[in-house]
Amino acid sequence: MILMLRTLGEIVGYVAMVIANLSCRFFPRRVAYAVTNHLMVVFYFIYRESRKTILANTEYILRLSGDKSEGPEFKKKVRRTTKQVFINFGKQIYDMMLMTRYNRSALEKVFDFEHVEKIGELLKRGKGVIGVTAHFSSWELCATMLAMQYGRINAVFMEHPNRGVNNFYVRQRASKNIKAIMPGKDSFRECLNALQRGELLAIVGDIDFMNSGMEVAFLGKRFSVPKGPPLLALRSGSPIFCAAFLRTGQSRIRLEFGKTIEPPEDASVDEKIKFITHEYLRYFEKIILRDPSQWIMFYELANLPPADPELQKEAEAV
Repeated sequence: MILMLRTLGEIVGYVAMVIANLSCRFFPRRVAYAVTNHLMVVFYFIYRESRKTILANTEYILRLSGDKSEGPEFKKKVRRTTKQVFINFGKQIYDMMLMTRYNRSALEKVFDFEHVEKIGELLKRGKGVIGVTAHFSSWELCATMLAMQYGRINAVFMEHPNRGVNNFYVRQRASKNIKAIMPGKDSFRECLNALQRGELLAIVGDIDFMNSGMEVAFLGKRFSVPKGPPLLALRSGSPIFCAAFLRTGQSRIRLEFGKTIEPPEDASVDEKIKFITHEYLRYFEKIILRDPSQWIMFYELANLPPADPELQKEAEAV
């Protein structure tokens, strides 16, 4: 594997990941989470640019949510929430490291389910199912849990720039019956094939990594999100739902089924695409505004331009 890596940076990154993976195995989950909390607070101070971005995003979201705090009290809340974003991200990495150790009975002890049985009901239609979520704080373990409960899950993941780390992630996911689909020219066809097999397909819908999406109003900003989820639903006839994977307390996770999205039958294709997209974005907004620490977003939001009045009008019309 090391011979496949091209640069010293890639080798160092891969070796660090292997050491972290081995270290994780020596601690029970609760202890490891406690260690992760302290470690990510250190990273909060080390990674200046990421800290600066999330601080700005958090401040913006708290104000958007109606927080009226002022002065030191508000600054303290912004810092505390930003640190929690780092901590949640660290727990996500830890869960990825130890995916192979988890079995269904172990995961059921840490999960709380909210209307998740509806996913099984949708799968019984035989057309596959599309689940759309955002970059919430526990997607890896939730994908693992869903794969254990409903058979193979197909999920669209961005490729990690470090090939060694990326290959490790792919192997970890594959060991738990999670098929990773990397964005590219054949990814849409791969997604359609999964749906035609009657399987579950998971996609994040809160950011457009391919720069080929549609502009929408999201959290009051002009935002680009992927067209893939609504297009796949319309092309395949598969039901589509939105969901969230949220951390509660120190070590528990709530898997929350949002809603099945059904556009008006008499609407045009373009209207259906907008309807589906706005429905799940409004659901994401409610969760993010309720608890900004659940949204692991290292891309700048606060300094994006405000949403155009027309885009905001479209969003509010749904």
